[in-house]
Amino acid sequence: MVSNVRRHRITIPAIAVALSIASTSFAHADAGLIVIGGGAREHERVTIGAAIESAMRTAGWSLPSKPVPKKETDGLLSCKDATTPWTCVPASFSARGIRNVLVVSVEMSQAANGAPLVVITGRMIVTEPPEFAFAQSYCEHCADDKLMAAGAELTRQLIDDLATRAGRTVVHFTSNPTAADIVLDGVKLGATEATYSTPPGNHTAMLQKPGYVSQVKEFTAEQGKTAEVSFSLVRAEATTTETSSADSPRSLRRYVLPAVAIGAGAGFTVIGGALLYRGIHGSDQYDYPRATAVGIPIELIGLGAIGTGIYLLWRGDRNSAPSASATASGVTVGWAGKF
Repeated sequence: MVSNVRRHRITIPAIAVALSIASTSFAHADAGLIVIGGGAREHERVTIGAAIESAMRTAGWSLPSKPVPKKETDGLLSCKDATTPWTCVPASFSARGIRNVLVVSVEMSQAANGAPLVVITGRMIVTEPPEFAFAQSYCEHCADDKLMAAGAELTRQLIDDLATRAGRTVVHFTSNPTAADIVLDGVKLGATEATYSTPPGNHTAMLQKPGYVSQVKEFTAEQGKTAEVSFSLVRAEATTTETSSADSPRSLRRYVLPAVAIGAGAGFTVIGGALLYRGIHGSDQYDYPRATAVGIPIELIGLGAIGTGIYLLWRGDRNSAPSASATASGVTVGWAGKF
């Protein structure tokens, strides 16, 4: 909303643009009417009117063949009744089958920062049974694309509000356990078990309850019908247990791999130590001429494997660890993995 708005009437006469239309989006397939007027320039009114017409076509309205007299549309634009606006609808409309009227006024104003401001006011009126919806949209320093978007959004809001007020399309929420909070299309409604009015179309519902995992469902509400939406919530503790169970192989690997590394390292260390002993303390240095040369890298590999196993136990699931490898020319000791 924009505050501190100063209204400036354009001196040119207000021109009403009226379209007779057949409505299929309400309870009866009655003819309807769109009336667009106000003190804004004709360009703004025509631009917004085109967007409104497109939005109404999408909602199921279609253009008729005969226009409505300007005198009758002017009476709708000048109606000041804010509580029972259907009393401003001419009696002749009923004879023509017109029971749905969308009245739109487009005015030029000025925002607090001095920028031009277009104010779009809309009233959707139903005469049988009497009902109406009201909405207002502001467009500051807007080009044609923004004006059209504002007009289309205003129209959609009026259609949804009126459909909700009519109460002919409802959704019934059930849950196990009960008394879960309902969030429908981002708006918090109440708690299950409950039934709410909603406009026809696609919706997204979310159920929330302390101690349970929130659940989201998409559903379609059909006009004149009750959509049944049921939830079965899962306790948060159960989810934690399932996650822990799923992680059990990973936990097992955490201990198995270090144990294998330490065991293999101990074996290499013993073999390497035996070779070193035979090479150094043999009775004849020619009995085992390569014992020392082979024993040193094997001993280092064993110590490296033991160190790796101990490090893995300490480090847990980290991705880096010391490494050692034997080559034809000696032993390579280093660090491998991600830090």
